[in-house]
Amino acid sequence: MATALATAPRIKPRAGFSLPAIRGRQGGRTMYLVLPTLRVVNNTMSPDMEPELEKSQRSFDPAHSKGITQYLVQNPGDYVLGAIQYAVDTEGEFEEIEDGSNMGMLYLPLEATLRSIDGQHRRRAIPEALSQDAKLDNDHLAVLVYVEPELEKRKQMFSDINWNQRAVPKSVNVGFNIRDPFAHAVNEFLAAHPELDERVEKQKSSVRRGTDKIYTLGALYDALRRYIVGAEGRVRDPGKFQWQYLKDRANELFSFVFARPELEEALKDPSVTEDKRVESILLNGTTLKMVAAALYTVQQKDKSKTLKALAPKFAEVDFRPSAEMWQRSGFVALGKTTPSARNQEVRAAMNELVAELTS
Repeated sequence: MATALATAPRIKPRAGFSLPAIRGRQGGRTMYLVLPTLRVVNNTMSPDMEPELEKSQRSFDPAHSKGITQYLVQNPGDYVLGAIQYAVDTEGEFEEIEDGSNMGMLYLPLEATLRSIDGQHRRRAIPEALSQDAKLDNDHLAVLVYVEPELEKRKQMFSDINWNQRAVPKSVNVGFNIRDPFAHAVNEFLAAHPELDERVEKQKSSVRRGTDKIYTLGALYDALRRYIVGAEGRVRDPGKFQWQYLKDRANELFSFVFARPELEEALKDPSVTEDKRVESILLNGTTLKMVAAALYTVQQKDKSKTLKALAPKFAEVDFRPSAEMWQRSGFVALGKTTPSARNQEVRAAMNELVAELTS
């Protein structure tokens, strides 16, 4: 390789830009893998190159991009940013480092147009991240460049990229995430309560009927967030929370909820779990999150309403699916045994529970 580089012809200066690249083919198209620095990406691969009518990606979500920026800035020494993908409308010119090699220099003329087909939110996060932390300038980003001039084919490429992707269940992400203090707190809480830990679904997005699992890990995570910040569960800056503090709050919340007889019985005897799930909507992740939000609301209105003070009232709440308060709020439809996850019904149920706990 050293000999090849030493004997390779010098790249002639041209108008446009050049990048070291690896050439390949995929699906009948020429493709290139380049590893520019974030500064080069920011200066040469503008997210605004694509005319509005030719967009092949979904609508841009500023909040998503801002979240990526925050992630990069908060974790400059330990972040992962996946490859972004572009289509270019001209083959350009590729100079091999030696005859027959797929390594060399990719030259794209000034008139070449790069069109983003995947990764627009990552790309748009880069300028603000660089403005906040200039040390990120020299970090590298993998960029795949496909030669594809036709809009309809670029749209199909975007569809193909996303069609076969499968979202990772939140429970799996929570189980692996040690960066998020809420996830860390829930995992540490479960580690300290093995009898509950083994009854939590950690692989799937929901608890399947007939199993002895009570809640998903994702439901516990969401419930803790709602207990800390309220019904929306949105945390703008998770880093401001200490996981040790959150673990104490998790212990407070879940010990309170699991003092209910239906949950105590399900924990004690796994074989009755499904029966209890039919009898009580409390064995449902949506209900758990609603309860956590209601407790937050009550305590915000009256700081003296500790969970210990609320325990007698909570013990009297009727969590049968047919209970009037759940029917009235639309949280559980007539004849059904599982609650609705729609925000409108969840909030109505939360208000019913708040009224019940403060009456």
